Amino acid sequence: MEKEIKPEQLVGTDTEPRQTGGGGDKTKKTTKSPFLVIFDFDWSLINENSDIWILRQLIPEQENDLRKIMKTVHFTDAMHEGMRRVHEAGISKERLIETLRKIPFFASMREAVFAMKEKGHRIYILSDANTEFIDAILSGYPGLKDCFVKVYSNIGHFDDNGRLHIKYYHQSSHGCSSPCPKNLCKGVVLDEILEKEGMRRRSGARREEKSYGGGGERRVVYIGDGGQCGASY
Repeated sequence: MEKEIKPEQLVGTDTEPRQTGGGGDKTKKTTKSPFLVIFDFDWSLINENSDIWILRQLIPEQENDLRKIMKTVHFTDAMHEGMRRVHEAGISKERLIETLRKIPFFASMREAVFAMKEKGHRIYILSDANTEFIDAILSGYPGLKDCFVKVYSNIGHFDDNGRLHIKYYHQSSHGCSSPCPKNLCKGVVLDEILEKEGMRRRSGARREEKSYGGGGERRVVYIGDGGQCGASY
C-alpha cells in the first residue's frame, strides 16, 4: 500500500528562527522569500498514471493492444490513438471527464497544495500527461486549479465531436543535448519557469551559461521524476 504523505511534510515554512545578540529573544523570526514549487503530475501529485489508468477504466479490452503500440511509437502518439479508440467506443467527453475525477488522489496532497498557496508559494505543474486530463482532475476539487500559476504539459484539445486530441508540448525541436523525449524536455521548461519567475541559478548549476537576476536565493522544490532533465536539473 502506498504511504500517504502528510501536508506538513511538503509545506515549507515562510519564516525561520533568528538569533539575536546580547542574550535577546532567540525565537524571533525573519521572513523568507516564497518557494518555487514544481509538481510532476502522475505518481507525484496524484497517486496514479492518468494515461494508463483512464484506458484501463474505459477500454480495458484494448489495453494490451495499446501497450504494444506504445513500444513502437512515441507514448504521446499512442495516447492520441488511445483517445481515438475511446471516442470510437462511444464514450463521451462528459464521461471521460467524470471518470478522470475518480482517479486516486490523496486528500493530504490537495491539502498540502492549498497550504502552500496560502503561504504565498508559487506552484507549477510540469507533466508528461496532457492539459485536458490535468484540468479535468484539478477542476473536480473547488479552488484547487487556482492554486497553480501555470500547467506545462502536452496539449489536449476536444474537437466538436467530443474526441480528445493530444499533441506534443514542443511543436519543434527543443534543442536539449540530453536524450530527452521529443515531446517535452522538462529541463527546457524549467528554464522557462525560472525566467518567468525572475530567478538566477546557483553557481555550478547545469546550463550555467544562462543567468537570471533579481530573484534572490529563493528555494526551488521539485516533486517528481522528470525523465532526463527534470529531477537531475
